[in-house]
Amino acid sequence: RTDDGTNAQGQGSTTSATTTSGRRLQSSGEPTAEPMVNIVSLGQCTGGQANNLTTPGVLRRVYNITGQGSPALTEWVVTSGVGGALSPSDLAQFAATFGLPSATVVCPACSSTQAAGLESNLDVEYIHAISPTTTTLDNMAGKGNYYSENQFLSRWIKNLWCAAMDPQDRDSFFNGQLPDELCESPPVVVSISWAVRESDVADVSIELFNYYASYAGLLGVTLVAASGDGGAGDVMEADSCGKSYEPLFPASSPYVTAVGATQGIESGLPEVACSAGTGAAITSGGGFSTMQSAQPWQAAAIAGYLGSAVGTAARTGYTASGRGYPDLALAGHNYQVVSGGQMRVVDGTS
Repeated sequence: RTDDGTNAQGQGSTTSATTTSGRRLQSSGEPTAEPMVNIVSLGQCTGGQANNLTTPGVLRRVYNITGQGSPALTEWVVTSGVGGALSPSDLAQFAATFGLPSATVVCPACSSTQAAGLESNLDVEYIHAISPTTTTLDNMAGKGNYYSENQFLSRWIKNLWCAAMDPQDRDSFFNGQLPDELCESPPVVVSISWAVRESDVADVSIELFNYYASYAGLLGVTLVAASGDGGAGDVMEADSCGKSYEPLFPASSPYVTAVGATQGIESGLPEVACSAGTGAAITSGGGFSTMQSAQPWQAAAIAGYLGSAVGTAARTGYTASGRGYPDLALAGHNYQVVSGGQMRVVDGTS
């Protein structure tokens, strides 16, 4: 949620790193993927719950996480290229701070001249914290990586397709344009930490994503996507047309597990939705797709929401027949992250 890690004031009110509307377009008119993280503060405390911070130890204790992953498994982290690449030195510092083993990470963009990115650091550091023996591939979408800035969505989809293809077919199909490390084997989990307004994505791109995402499911691949950091409207300041509901993609895809954010566990309190109204730097995103229908498996949950006091009190204007999201939520407040050699405290659905 920030370009360089210096412009966050704890408001969490914008989805775009540079606009209040959440819309950020390339000069060509193509949408740019936006990261879903926002800095709260800088600090050196590592005490976890006693200091109202989310750390690897707090997550493992509260959510009863006991596994360590497997070196035979691979997870892909798909982050926006807006905020910079993963910093191996920051990852090593994070691991040392919290007593974690060394990480096995493949990062095609890490050798570039691009500055270390808070978004990539947050994602990879906590994937490593929860699944320290699993190989992680940090694969950025959009601006700043080895792909064109345009067509970031369709380009990333090809990565997944490449991994599922027969090796003998890859070179001819992709004309040698994809790095080898993206084609070695399908991941078991794909973590997508960027989002764009659904209305900014072409219908054909959504259809293509859903086709390959469903194919990934048949391969046994789980796709999880950040639900957004700007609430149901994804805007916190009115534009010329006033406030409106703005579902985010790919969280609105029925073929991903959309993940929202909560707060409370970092302070030893009950979990509630992460919100700027309750002291967080973000408001967890969610709502109903305007382009994709509700799925049978969520019919009961949607009916329960629409019939509840909260649902009936919600302002009109959303598509109640659309795919509802997020599917689940977990801690997204006061995460300790090492970025740029400093301990930072961040919020986000990433």
